[in-house]
Amino acid sequence: MYRLSPFLSPLLWRLFMAFFLLSFYRLLFLLFNYNAFSTANFPEIAFAFFIGLKFDAVFLAYSLLPFILIHLTPSTLLFFPKVQSVTKIYFITVVLLGLLLNTVDIEFFKYTKKRTGIELFLLLSDPANPIFSYVINFWYHLVFLSACTYILYKYYLKTPLKPFFNPAKYWLNWLVFILAIPVIFISMRGGLGLKPLKSSDVSKWVTPGLEPLALSTPFQLISSIDAKIESYPFSLSNKDLPDMDSYYRSFPPVFDSISNKNIVLIVLESFGRDYVDFLNGTDPSLPNFTPFLNKLASRSLIFPHCFANGTRSADALPAIFAGIPNLLEQQFLYSQFQANTVRGVHYYLSQVGYDCSFYHGAANGTMGFESFLKKSGPIQYNGINQYPTKKLHHDGKWGIYDHHYLSYVANELSEKKQPYFASIFTLSSHHPYKIPANFEKVLPQGPLDIHKSIAYTDSALSLFFSAMEKQPQHANTLYYIIADHTSHSHREYFYTPHGRMEITCMLYDPSGQIKPSVSNKIVQQIDVMPTILNLVSYPDTFFSLGESMLVQNENSKAMFRLDNHFYLVKHEQVLQLSNNDSAQIWPFTKSHYGLNTDTLKTKKLLKHQYETTLKQWLKVFWEQMEKNAF
Repeated sequence: MYRLSPFLSPLLWRLFMAFFLLSFYRLLFLLFNYNAFSTANFPEIAFAFFIGLKFDAVFLAYSLLPFILIHLTPSTLLFFPKVQSVTKIYFITVVLLGLLLNTVDIEFFKYTKKRTGIELFLLLSDPANPIFSYVINFWYHLVFLSACTYILYKYYLKTPLKPFFNPAKYWLNWLVFILAIPVIFISMRGGLGLKPLKSSDVSKWVTPGLEPLALSTPFQLISSIDAKIESYPFSLSNKDLPDMDSYYRSFPPVFDSISNKNIVLIVLESFGRDYVDFLNGTDPSLPNFTPFLNKLASRSLIFPHCFANGTRSADALPAIFAGIPNLLEQQFLYSQFQANTVRGVHYYLSQVGYDCSFYHGAANGTMGFESFLKKSGPIQYNGINQYPTKKLHHDGKWGIYDHHYLSYVANELSEKKQPYFASIFTLSSHHPYKIPANFEKVLPQGPLDIHKSIAYTDSALSLFFSAMEKQPQHANTLYYIIADHTSHSHREYFYTPHGRMEITCMLYDPSGQIKPSVSNKIVQQIDVMPTILNLVSYPDTFFSLGESMLVQNENSKAMFRLDNHFYLVKHEQVLQLSNNDSAQIWPFTKSHYGLNTDTLKTKKLLKHQYETTLKQWLKVFWEQMEKNAF
């Protein structure tokens, strides 16, 4: 009887052995670090093991690719003894390497609280790391590895090869090979998602806190292989080292009693300060693109000097929701720190009884939003998959038109249990600036295509607030509006380093407890989380690089990275600091910042002070990243 692909059965057996041993090491990881996962129940832990197979599959698909292909290719090559010996050694070596990498984190996890990625090579190359002493202290892991080596060698040929081909049905072997190729490709990508599987995706499936259990060190190494290993780029004298304790925040209550107000955080796509009249003054040569926001601003606390901490939407989410600025060469979600534990504002709010949700009318999984948010705290994620009539209201490019989606969110919020924290990320104001036909004819046209899209989003916001005002919880709801980043401009100022980062920011309290006014503080996106926790009178201390926008502080500042330079904005000065330690400082124009330069010290002394401030702040960022303490 003809056997379909004579090597398929041995291949499946050998892959089963690999998955089994990797799962065994996941069990060892659990047992040796049980205190970190002791609050989870058995079904949650079992499901984490199941999801772990997905990450193991990526590792095996990459590392065993030649081994898999030689088993599937219709050929007699694998029958040769030397070829069998080489493939056997290759298979055992790869699997043992995966087990060895997992062994590292069985012990190292106690200190890092995460799976180790490409930074492992930095640790191994550090002469201060006594690797030999680790081997001595944890000798029993060599016993486990030896036992696994024996199992792999002993049972490798459990299903022997039988050289039998029937030329008449040789095409069936090619059919198996052809069908296997997409399976291998999907395994290497980690599924059929929009982007290849990454470490932060684990948060979409497993219970918070079990992410390191489901992950594997070999996968983490592969997923961060193209991540540049970065470290603190400057030097500080001992007398200038920052006080780490000062970044553990607590704030006085904003209201007379503990607040249970609902919080609606609206992140506006591409709403640079350039486009908003109430932040720039009326330009008679241009139409009014934001009539609704102008009206809302008259009833709000506005922040004319607000800065983004990154230039992309994917930078804005970590900054706004978790206080992590974009200070790395690579995007945080793809950096050496991608497996770090993160506590977002929704993590803290859920501790004090808030129902937390996020709404974005684009594809689920886009830009890593869902993965990051679920990684950083309990939250209900709502994307295009949850929208009831997505085919009817899709813009044909990005997702659901804003005026439809914001109306849908308003209806959803009317049924929310209070208090709630609802975050909304708008979709428009992005190329190709799709505008619904019924809005296209009535919206003003400016010198840039984005101007009409800005006007459309403003109209959509007007509809959203009209719907919210009809709801009884409206008076008990705070609306926090901030942009994710800027876009292109027709004004020269907004191409300066600081102008490129200035965004819209305002806080609207319908109850009037927060009085309408203009704050001259310099604020930034990473101030959002501490501000929200300040608003709800969060009872405990928490770590944050940012500060509450509501606390008066003469030393308020903003910092960001742009074009491989680090920037500090403070008072009416901008400091630019390069990796080679060169720095320069210049003032804003007086029309933007009103502090009198005559009251400042000499430029040389000021430059030194600002440079030290920036280096201290960056030092705190890197230390917290390396300690996995955000």
